[in-house]
Amino acid sequence: MLFDRGGWGPRLFARLNALGVDIITYRKGKRRLLPRWRQENCFKYMEAEFALDALVEYGVEEVSEEVTRPNPERKRVARERRQAKAEVLRLRAQLGAEAEANEEQRRPTMRGFKMAQAGLRRELEQAEQREQELAEQQRQLPKRVPAKGVKRLKREKKLIVDAIKIIAYQCETALLDELRPHYARADDEGRTLLHAAFQSSASMKVTETELQITITAQSSPHRSERLARLCRELDVKGVCHPGSRLCVRLAVEGQEPLTA
Repeated sequence: MLFDRGGWGPRLFARLNALGVDIITYRKGKRRLLPRWRQENCFKYMEAEFALDALVEYGVEEVSEEVTRPNPERKRVARERRQAKAEVLRLRAQLGAEAEANEEQRRPTMRGFKMAQAGLRRELEQAEQREQELAEQQRQLPKRVPAKGVKRLKREKKLIVDAIKIIAYQCETALLDELRPHYARADDEGRTLLHAAFQSSASMKVTETELQITITAQSSPHRSERLARLCRELDVKGVCHPGSRLCVRLAVEGQEPLTA
């Protein structure tokens, strides 16, 4: 039994449980389905902000014959069957309307009515036979067939690019977690603040031991100060620039950087 959240209720669940009915619900809690929505929101966000579905290249490759796909012929027959069934329902409704409107003084017996509606009844019989033939034809066709002759976009470059985008999203999420203690509206505006920081220009200075990066001031002193706090948090971790021994130092213009 399936129903939407409008049917949710502890009393109903208790009755169903007593009857031996298993229940799956989206209500928050351990071992519920809420993580599914987190996953959907993640991919929705990545489609909008990271162009996850963007076309990377136009090259194509053959699909292995071991791969199957839905049978297009079965799909075509199913479509024709639906049309035939709709025609059967239409003719039945028309015949029923004629029977209801039949005047007894004109055709007092059913035999007389059937003779008068012989043409309509013949159309109905032909439509029913057509629908049955299509139903049998659909049953005989396999649901899936080998994907022979089918081409698809090359995937190697796409997989690499998608992996980089997913890593970038995970890094952004980690930075958001670091920002939360310093920004009350992090859940609503945290990613926007990070995006602005990513797109901001910055100056770099190299010393014997450090790579000093100073980001330009943000759109408001409040945002600059919150970003500066995040930079101080990251500086404490003592991250070195890849391929060197230079310690990365981050700061925001107009804000006090962390001193070594």
